Amino acid sequence: MMDIIVDNVSKSYGEQVVLKKLTVRFPEEKISCIMGPSGCGKTTLMRILLGLERADEGRVEGVPYGKISAVFQEDRLCENVSAIRNLKLVSEKDEAELRREMEALRLGEAFGKPVRELSGGMKRRVAILRALLAPCGCIMMDEPLKGLDEETKIVTAGYIRKNAKEKTLIVITHDRQDLELLGADKLLTLA
Repeated sequence: MMDIIVDNVSKSYGEQVVLKKLTVRFPEEKISCIMGPSGCGKTTLMRILLGLERADEGRVEGVPYGKISAVFQEDRLCENVSAIRNLKLVSEKDEAELRREMEALRLGEAFGKPVRELSGGMKRRVAILRALLAPCGCIMMDEPLKGLDEETKIVTAGYIRKNAKEKTLIVITHDRQDLELLGADKLLTLA
């Protein structure tokens, strides 16, 4: 792994300029947070880093394509299968290990339920867990703690911190409290 470098990246949608000559470095194996108002380009930047969109100009280096995991604004889970089956899509851990991981995020009761029957907060935690269990060196998360009550947010942030060690973690958030809970090493504020 190496630092992820964004160099003079610009992106527009028609006449709307979303990113203009953005240059930033996301340090390897650190937690970086991106903050800013709605519509300032946070999610667009993440989509460019993931290779889902192309920048109009500039370059991106150091993204370990093929070894990257993501949590999007929507949970993007397989709704008709259980939470455990969603985790097995990316992890070779056995069911007992997966159950322990789920219980660490207070998801014990969700183990065998179809995802469509889970609450929004439970779905969010399953999506986070799936991203963390995937074999990867870099994880990108778009508003991972949204919709969680305070106590669950604290537990989940601690779990993310613990399980993202030795990985590059890039998190989009609107909430300053998330920076503290995640122990962010770097903050990028987009205007």
